[in-house]
This record gives sequence, structure tokens and C-alpha cells, in this order.
Amino acid sequence: MACSSAGVPANQQVEYMQIRSIEDPDEPAQPPAFESAEDEAHFQRMLSYFGLLEWVYRPEPVNFSVAIDGHRYAVLPPCPPEEAVAGRDMQDQALLVPRGWEVLSQRAVGFAAALPKLTARCWGTHLLCVENGRGGFDSYRTAVRTVGGPPGSRFQADIDWLERVDDDRRVRFRGLSGRLVIRAKHDCVMANLEQGRGGGRGAGIAAL
Repeated sequence: MACSSAGVPANQQVEYMQIRSIEDPDEPAQPPAFESAEDEAHFQRMLSYFGLLEWVYRPEPVNFSVAIDGHRYAVLPPCPPEEAVAGRDMQDQALLVPRGWEVLSQRAVGFAAALPKLTARCWGTHLLCVENGRGGFDSYRTAVRTVGGPPGSRFQADIDWLERVDDDRRVRFRGLSGRLVIRAKHDCVMANLEQGRGGGRGAGIAAL
């Protein structure tokens, strides 16, 4: 049986795509099952490369997201963008990136335009963290922290207090106060809410 590089039989992937093309919106097809978290992470990276991540993995509802140029942005742990008191709820916590969302990367299209709009807010933290394209994370000052530079300026590159755990969807904070920026395509997030699959957890929808 032919298999894809993600560890899922090729015919199973084709069958899934066929089901998705004729599915009932009220009974959406579930993504294919995987034997390991590594296989699933590989599959998601492939989908992201081809721009299909949000089509296969419909974005799970996330509180306190904001719209910027075709995407919705939020932070982990979740916090309202207007929260001006820096919290410590992320310290020593392992967090799971919701399905259908991706960690914001400095290499992502639209990063340069989105960063100043995101860091102009507070988000209940001194620092917003993003992937740096070198296998690690960089941190940027928010409106809460202006010592040493204005909002949007880089605080630290290759930070050692945020790390990946096990696979691409889990991260762990250690030490300083920070929040991880995630994003998903705006249309996919809103379609999910309109179909009623988001329940009441889609609170905090806003636009910049």
C-alpha cells in the first residue's frame, strides 16, 4: 500500500479529500487519524506548505482574537488585547496550539505589517513571542513594556525561556512573562463560528 511522507496511506488521503468535497456542513468530516504525534505534525507541515492547513483542520475557537489583513491573531495563553496588567499564568505551563492555527513566524507573509499592530496592544504581557525561522523564538515589546525600547522593538532573540515540547503543537514557557502569537485565516475562523461549531468560545472577536 502506497504511503505518503506523513505516514498516512495515500488512498486514505484521497478518500478524505473526496469526502470533504461532498460533506454536509452540519456534519463535517474529521481529519484523518495518525499513528503518532510526529506523523500528524509532519502532515500539518505539508498542508501548511500547500496552503491547505485551515481547509483540513478547521480552526478551533480561540478567545480574544483580532483581525489583521486576512488573518485572525490571538495569543497563548489567551488574554484580551486590552489587558494592561502583565500576568504570570504562562510560567511553567505546557500549551497546545489549537488545531487550524499556526505559530506566527517572522518568515510569514504579512509579518512586518502585523507586528506593529499586535505590539501596540497590551495582551496582558510584557512580551509577544514569535518563531524566528532559526528553530527558536524571538520576543518583542508590547505596550506594557516600554523600558529599553518602544512597542514592537525586539527585546531578545533566541530566547531560552520558551521551547517546543514533543511536537510542533506544544510549547512550554519558563521564567519571563510572555505570550505566544498564533494566527489562522480570517475566513476560516468566521465560517466555523457561523456554522455554530464554535459555541460560546469565540468571544473577544475584534478588528484592528
